[in-house]
Amino acid sequence: MDYQLGGEKALSMTQMVHRQLLTGVIFTLFATVAGCAAPAPTIAPEATKDSSASVAESQVEAVVGNQIHTIQGAGLRSPLEGNTVTDVAGIVTAFRADGFYMQDPNPDGDEGTSEAIFVFTDVVPRARPGDAVRVSGLVEEFYPGGLESNNQPITHIVEAEVEIISSGNDLPTPTLIGAGGRMPPTTVIDDDGGKQFEPQQDGLDFYESLESMLLQIDSAVVVAASNAYKEIVILSAGISQAGPFTSRGGLLLRIDDQNPERILLDDSLRPVPDAAMGDQLAASVVGILDYSFGNYKFQPIMKASFTRGGLSKETARPAQEGELVITSYNVENLDARDNPNRFSGLANQIVNHLKSPDIMVLEEIQDNNGILNDGTVDANETYRLLIDAIVEAGGPEYQFRDVPPLDNRDGGELGGNIRVGFLFRTDRGLQFIDRGGNPSAASEPVANAGELELNQSPGRIQPNASAFYDSRKPLVGEFSFQGHKIFVIGAHLNSKSGDTALYGLYQPPRLDSERQRIQQANIIQRYVAQIQTLDPDALVVVAGDMNDFQFSEPLIALKGSNLTDVVELLPVEEQYTYVYEGNSQVLDHILVTKPLENWLSEVDIVHLNAEFLASQRTSDHDPVLAYFRLRKE
Repeated sequence: MDYQLGGEKALSMTQMVHRQLLTGVIFTLFATVAGCAAPAPTIAPEATKDSSASVAESQVEAVVGNQIHTIQGAGLRSPLEGNTVTDVAGIVTAFRADGFYMQDPNPDGDEGTSEAIFVFTDVVPRARPGDAVRVSGLVEEFYPGGLESNNQPITHIVEAEVEIISSGNDLPTPTLIGAGGRMPPTTVIDDDGGKQFEPQQDGLDFYESLESMLLQIDSAVVVAASNAYKEIVILSAGISQAGPFTSRGGLLLRIDDQNPERILLDDSLRPVPDAAMGDQLAASVVGILDYSFGNYKFQPIMKASFTRGGLSKETARPAQEGELVITSYNVENLDARDNPNRFSGLANQIVNHLKSPDIMVLEEIQDNNGILNDGTVDANETYRLLIDAIVEAGGPEYQFRDVPPLDNRDGGELGGNIRVGFLFRTDRGLQFIDRGGNPSAASEPVANAGELELNQSPGRIQPNASAFYDSRKPLVGEFSFQGHKIFVIGAHLNSKSGDTALYGLYQPPRLDSERQRIQQANIIQRYVAQIQTLDPDALVVVAGDMNDFQFSEPLIALKGSNLTDVVELLPVEEQYTYVYEGNSQVLDHILVTKPLENWLSEVDIVHLNAEFLASQRTSDHDPVLAYFRLRKE
């Protein structure tokens, strides 16, 4: 489940602190609305102010009677940043525990300039929606989470003096997004590093031009289910050239299309009900466009509700006689201390939806006590609970193989000792060839009396290489089926944690984690080449959560010239195993050598997790299945 940019959906400590701070602000707001006396948290504007962009005191001017669109300007930053403005007029549209949003009811007609702004008051403001106000203060570009968060700045007025002129006024007319209103770009988030401001072409500029404004969405479909932070991604109806779409209505991430037409709906101003992929807005919703955690976010100020789309979970076909079925499945930090319902849920999926594959390459298996950091590394109890649950669900009795990692050497949750493991059934003629396994020693392909074999099975591939420092090591095993030897490599490449966001400060986003994945991919590719040097006709499978896309540099390195990614053999609309911020994408792959590809009879990605609510799934990944019809020898 490793993710940041584009799966351990890892938040940095800084992000977690600011997420908690924001939550505190929201709870304080609701307490205040309810009439409770709750102290407001203090957020000092100077703490996150970009001092290098400030104007020296001697240069600061007082700009009297400015309109909001003049302060916002047609750009990513205010042209009046660092200046004091006086008597800025507007209507309050929403408030929080640390300030309020206001908007000019008389727009200038320029779609490139926002007509709204956030006024930071530090404490719960007196101003309420419908109040006409005049505000004087300092124009500042505020970075949510601080400069180190790599977030885009939001234009604020700070050190504010607020005069309430009247109350009970109508709110400004919201800007409609979608059919009959403004159409967001549908392909590019930013293609010039912010050098040009192009709201008609770049998604980043489009949403910047609407910053803090009231928006209206009349109808929309959900393209990413509610996440742990109650965020839902929706697509407004009637957006021309939206897509490409998955076979089940999601938005596909492509190398040249990041889908800026999607809008992230959040609950910072008002609670929002859960929704799953395919659900639809039941009625029009009005809200504020805000920004935090690397995303522009639509914050409803009125009740939102959804009609259920009724998306169902898919089921694979069972193997036919003589077919070998291999799957890659990320089981999301499974350990023996998990709720028994997790094991029964996984077992139900394996037996009833995946039809009990022959070999399962499982990622994110944890040790027997999970994140209890007591030196335990064995995962036999974790496997046993899953195996027993499969039997109870009516499936075969599987066996497992792995090589336990050295304590806290493979990344993931501290104490969890995450690893890749094999689960396999032997009732259909499949056998595992055991030759031991040492967590510190590398497994190598060797020729023994002219026959290709592994000196360690199960074994680990270059476990001491710097590329696998603090990261999961690839597991390799030797299997026999229908008289054929099959070499299976299970991999879980390092996460995207550390990459900057699609709507982040850096454009194009920085893919700092990619370098390590490329190094890991190169090592696995060379290992496959070693096997093929000894036997060009070797049947080799590389399966796992690669934490990257089929068109990415790590996957290009992994494929080389001798491996085929079977996911790419599927129709484009079926190519996704994970949904992140509304982008349906491939993170899980099965790659095979050409001799094994010749035996390939079918590929299936079984969509039963990624599109659904956390309460309806057992993992955040969908499994990939490959069917091979091997002639008996």
